[in-house]
Amino acid sequence: MQILHGTWYPEFTQFVLWGEDSTITSNRRKGKRGTLAPHPFLTTTNLLLRILTQVATDPQPDGRSLTIWLPGIGKSPVPSPEAQSVGVSPPEGDPELLGWIVKECLTLKPTDALDFLLQIPPEHEGSLGFMLGGDLVFWQQAALVTMNTLVKQGYLPSIEPHGGHFAAYWQPQPDPDLAAQMAVNMPPVCRAVIDNPSHAPQPHDLLDSFLRYTVDAFIREAFHQGAKPKHRWLKALTSESATVNGSDVENRKLHEMWQQWQAAATGISAGGFRTSFRLEEPEKDGDPWF
Repeated sequence: MQILHGTWYPEFTQFVLWGEDSTITSNRRKGKRGTLAPHPFLTTTNLLLRILTQVATDPQPDGRSLTIWLPGIGKSPVPSPEAQSVGVSPPEGDPELLGWIVKECLTLKPTDALDFLLQIPPEHEGSLGFMLGGDLVFWQQAALVTMNTLVKQGYLPSIEPHGGHFAAYWQPQPDPDLAAQMAVNMPPVCRAVIDNPSHAPQPHDLLDSFLRYTVDAFIREAFHQGAKPKHRWLKALTSESATVNGSDVENRKLHEMWQQWQAAATGISAGGFRTSFRLEEPEKDGDPWF
């Protein structure tokens, strides 16, 4: 049985996928291991691709390896609960947290990750020949939060400094109690893909990143490309590039105005806030209104 695993990886701003093959016979190799060791029970890239093409829009092997921190003993990782449920025995002894190399991961961009997570069957179904790890079960629920946020139009236009420029993005506004509950219940393996375990993201930060990038990417792809916004902020909110054009002085002023608007919005209790629009008459007949 193949067990699919995956998680949101903020460094790539992509969803990374890998598989655990429960049919591989454990072969306890002798000798000392280094800080990192190859994960011995990985699903092959070709098999993983064949599985994912049933449900994923565009899985891509990007050739990059990942480090994942899992309990293990020596050169043998402890099988996941799902692998143990189909008969894989854990190694004897007291496990410790160890680093394992996933030689080649598959990645999905945010909107493809949404498609994948919404299409894969529930955890109790094995009709496609694989099982879901606890990490993917969690991200299935997070994808539903993204879609619920989009359906309810629970997002705000935002702007923030980003390096030497300003970037625009859509800021999700999910139900805060639900988001907090999900962060508390996030499986530790969701945070295990990291070079240094001491730098593992906090659950709420990882969930916030996933929601932000999936909501933002979905809106950008869904925007009607026939329309051509003229304001630089709106252009950056609806185009492929999030960079806000304009001088540094202009963008800092825009950012300050946005901060004031955001502060006023968050000061209002549940029930929403007021958005105002100004209609400007064209200077010449036949010109568009703004």
